[in-house]
Amino acid sequence: MALEEVEPHPLSIASAAYGGSLTGLTVDGTTATYALSLSYDSVFAPASLSFTSLPPGTGLPGLDQALFSTLQGSLPTAARDNLSFDAGTGTIFFSFPQGASSPTIDFGTTDKGLTTTVSLTTVPEPGTLELVAIGLTSAAACARRQLRREASTVHEKGAALSRGTKVH
Repeated sequence: MALEEVEPHPLSIASAAYGGSLTGLTVDGTTATYALSLSYDSVFAPASLSFTSLPPGTGLPGLDQALFSTLQGSLPTAARDNLSFDAGTGTIFFSFPQGASSPTIDFGTTDKGLTTTVSLTTVPEPGTLELVAIGLTSAAACARRQLRREASTVHEKGAALSRGTKVH
């Protein structure tokens, strides 16, 4: 029985951030909700908060921190190190495990004052980056050789002209 080597899926990184003003209300005046969930393989990690569940006076940084903490608690222990929070930008990041299938991020809010920014970025395999580097190095070497050839030809023609030899 032959074993077939399977290429691992590339690494994917998710990011999510709110922008705007935290109002706590929907457009029809009801209490706003905030949600972020991550899923891959058999893992589903949801985080959902209601404005009323936040401490009074909580601003956007407090909401971001509360959502991060809730999501961290819903992740399997082994995946918690893959979750990070940038307090300066209010962005939550998650690096899906190498080889994870169907990485998904769902992010949203019903808050009338907020917008959401979400992305799922695939990081190229190291082998892909190596191939690009080899291609660029080869192209640079070819261009350098061509410039040397042209410089040599110009030098030879100049030397011939200074000797009074006819150049074609």
